[in-house]
Amino acid sequence: MSVHLNPVLGRELKERMRGLRAFLALLVFLGLLTLTVWFVYTANRSSGFGVDLERQTRLGRDLLEWLLSIMLLLLLFLLPGLTSGAIAGERERQTLLPLQITPLTPRSILWGKVMAALAYLVLLIVAALPMFAVAYELGGVTLGAVVQGVLSLLVVGVLVASMVVAISTFARRVQTATLMSYTFTALLCIGAPLVYGGISLVDSSRGNDLANAPAALLAVNPAVFVASVTAGENIRVGSTPLRALRQGVTDVYERNGGWFSSPDTDRRAQVAQGGFVVGDPVSKMPGTTWVVSLGAQAGLALLLFGLATRRLRIPAETER
Repeated sequence: MSVHLNPVLGRELKERMRGLRAFLALLVFLGLLTLTVWFVYTANRSSGFGVDLERQTRLGRDLLEWLLSIMLLLLLFLLPGLTSGAIAGERERQTLLPLQITPLTPRSILWGKVMAALAYLVLLIVAALPMFAVAYELGGVTLGAVVQGVLSLLVVGVLVASMVVAISTFARRVQTATLMSYTFTALLCIGAPLVYGGISLVDSSRGNDLANAPAALLAVNPAVFVASVTAGENIRVGSTPLRALRQGVTDVYERNGGWFSSPDTDRRAQVAQGGFVVGDPVSKMPGTTWVVSLGAQAGLALLLFGLATRRLRIPAETER
């Protein structure tokens, strides 16, 4: 029985892997991860002849989270550059019209582009597995934690690639699509926190009212999703970017009393000290964080994908 392969996916894989650009990106990706492992291990290894088991196990967990942080940063940087010309490049080379008159539907064309980006993302993650093995061997990390981290990166990669491919349908030149894609990715990562900070600043100037900016504004950030999926028992231990992010999101959540609601007076008094409930020895990230974050990003990706599908159905004369 033959397996039907999306023609767009097959062509994209051949074109991507025949060039030098993909291999250079892979080389830079692995080089930066190797430097991360070396720096984290050198900065945190035990000194002297004794073995500090607690520090050793914490080193394994810190190394895992640093790897996830750097990989997420690199993926958010590489994916727009590698995917932004998905449709804009076809339009610029005047090959989009022949593609539109094939039996392929607009959804199949877009999905083929997204799957090509996902295939390259899987290659990057598979190449980085030896780095995760180092963290696992140091201890303090379970195999389940590694799998959760890898899966969270894959989910973020699929969602971001879908958004970038959708944005590419609204540009006529690759340069324009690249600029739009990087701008959108930057807004996705830092735009919502800036909006939250602005609303909080305006709110603080009004006096001591109970209204607060909704904590859900922070959920659209892909890093919040990765931090939530890989959260441990105590988010206040360690010094990694993901743990700092968890503590910040938990701070906001506790002050608000939820993702969308404003806190009452008793709740605000309860979290007045450091943003955590008094008497709670171990601060944990809300269990619904990854659900809210995934829902926000998936909703945005579906909206953009739907608009892109509609865009590819526009009559051919508008492509001239």
